[in-house]
Amino acid sequence: MSRRIGYDRVGSIHHVTQRGNNHNRIFPNPSDKDCFVRMLSRYVEEFGIGLLYFVVMDNHYHLLVEVGHISLDRFMQRLNRAYSWYFSRRYKRTGTIYEGRYHNRVVTNDPYFKAVVHYIAQNPVKAQSVDHPVSYRWGAHAQLCTSESIVIIDQVNLMNHFSFDLQEAYEEYLSCVEDDTLDKIALGTPITDVPIEVPERLWTLFNTVVEESKFVTEERMRRECVIDAIIGSDKFHRINSVFRPLRDAFILLAVHDGKNYKHIAEFLGVSRETVRRVAVKV
Repeated sequence: MSRRIGYDRVGSIHHVTQRGNNHNRIFPNPSDKDCFVRMLSRYVEEFGIGLLYFVVMDNHYHLLVEVGHISLDRFMQRLNRAYSWYFSRRYKRTGTIYEGRYHNRVVTNDPYFKAVVHYIAQNPVKAQSVDHPVSYRWGAHAQLCTSESIVIIDQVNLMNHFSFDLQEAYEEYLSCVEDDTLDKIALGTPITDVPIEVPERLWTLFNTVVEESKFVTEERMRRECVIDAIIGSDKFHRINSVFRPLRDAFILLAVHDGKNYKHIAEFLGVSRETVRRVAVKV
C-alpha cells in the first residue's frame, strides 16, 4: 500500500470538491446524477469511507467524508475514473472531464464542520436550482428529510456531530441548514452552477416510464442505456423500433399531464409533428 499522507489519517474528515474541466457540465441530465450517486454508494462501501454529506450539481460535486483504512486518494481515484469512463462512453468523447485534481480541505472542528454542512446543503439554492434544499433530490438533505429516498450517508456519524441525543441532533442539524450566519465562515473559493433550466417535471414523467419498463424491471438493460436508446445524445439519433412504445407512452403521459407538444419535442429531440401523431392516435 502506498504511504499515507499526514493529513489523510484514519478518522480525519474532509470536504472534497471536484468540478468539471473549464467549468463544463459533468452531469448534463438527471440520469447522470442518478448514476453518480449509485457509484458513490458503491465505492463508499467498497473502500470503507464514511460518507457524511454530499450534493451533486451540474458542473461539480461536494462530499464530506471520513477516511477509513484506505486512503482518500485511492477512493477518489476509483470514483472519478469510474464516472469519467461512464461519461466518455455515453457522450462519445475523449479527454479529461475534470478540472485537475479534486480540491480537499480537512475539517478540524465542529464550527467548521457545521459550516460545511450548511454550505453543501444550500448549494442548489444558491445555484437557483430549487427554493429549498429539501427539493433537490441529489443531495444528502433530501435523503434525510424525504421518506421515499434511499439514504446512502452515515446518518449516525453525521448526527453525532450535532448531539448524541437523536432528536436534539436532528433539530440542531435542521437549524444548521437554515443558519445563514454560517456563510461567514471561510470555505475557500465558492463553486456554484450557472442557473440552467431543466425540465424536471418531464424527467420525472420520463423516469416513471423507464423504471416501469420490462428492460429495467427484468434487468435486461441498465437504466442509462434505456434512456440513451430513447433520447440519444446527438441530432442524428434514430430510435430503435423496440423502444418506440416506451417513447410513445412517455409522450401520451406528458400530454395527459398538460405539457405542450413543443416542450415534449424539445425534450426528446424530435419534431412537434412526431409528438402530435402519437398524441392523436388515441
